[in-house]
Amino acid sequence: MTRVQVVPNEIPESFRKLGVTEGFDPKSPDRLRLFITGKPGEGKTTFTMSMPDTLVLDFDDGAENVAGGHAQRVPIRSFAHWMEMYSLLIESAKSGTLPWQRVVFDSADSWHLMEEIQLCKELSSPPNRIVHHIGDYGTKGAGYGRLYRMCFSRLSELYQAGYSWVVVGHLSEKRITVGYGENAKDQVVLRPSMYPGFVKLLAPECDYHMTVYSADVSEQLTKTKMIGGVEKEVPAGTQKVAHFYLRLRGTSDEKRRLPMPRKIELPVTDSWALFCTEYAKAREAAEALDKKEA
Repeated sequence: MTRVQVVPNEIPESFRKLGVTEGFDPKSPDRLRLFITGKPGEGKTTFTMSMPDTLVLDFDDGAENVAGGHAQRVPIRSFAHWMEMYSLLIESAKSGTLPWQRVVFDSADSWHLMEEIQLCKELSSPPNRIVHHIGDYGTKGAGYGRLYRMCFSRLSELYQAGYSWVVVGHLSEKRITVGYGENAKDQVVLRPSMYPGFVKLLAPECDYHMTVYSADVSEQLTKTKMIGGVEKEVPAGTQKVAHFYLRLRGTSDEKRRLPMPRKIELPVTDSWALFCTEYAKAREAAEALDKKEA
């Protein structure tokens, strides 16, 4: 069978200046938008603190407990403090200076709560109308919609200004019923604690949705023992040791054709460097496939 040679169009220079491009060109790790979930204490903050050239917006006030990190952090004390930080980040970018490549929201649960409390104040008209909870405003989820759009607009503006972002969210156990009638069974599942509507809005915009988790692994212990006048290492039982893992949940990374491993064991330190190594391998494999198909 004769193969048809496809000749690409020549891109006019005026359009190329506006960003029109061609070919396979995945983002660098510095431009990835990430959604990281996990149970409290499972290693999410440790992972984000290993990212260089990164500012962690510490809404949970817990990042100071991470040793050996490369990121810088700021505990967010109030909504006014958050707005100061946000405005300064945008102003710095507009002036041509990016103090950091990446901004981390840790956690989105606490960030949303801060935004929600402020929005409820703004939507209230004392003494006739006081909005105690965002669900009390309007009908058909109007309050939730305003909250989601506000939070997402901040992420979008940061990204347009030149920052990549990472949204960190807690997972919590929820009991659901599977099946019907006599076959119905209760089952415990892990779901993001933040509002489901925001998760649905966020997930398609992320380059990767990943979960950080730990698992106890039995490791062999040894001890030194004299055998026949010679010191030898012999078994001395086992002990449970926590290992940390990153599981990619398969969002838009599949669309980008990067064959990333679905599960990566994370070292205690410099876990971001390992992710970048795996990302570079996947990019090389995808580029080789792209050249082969060309």
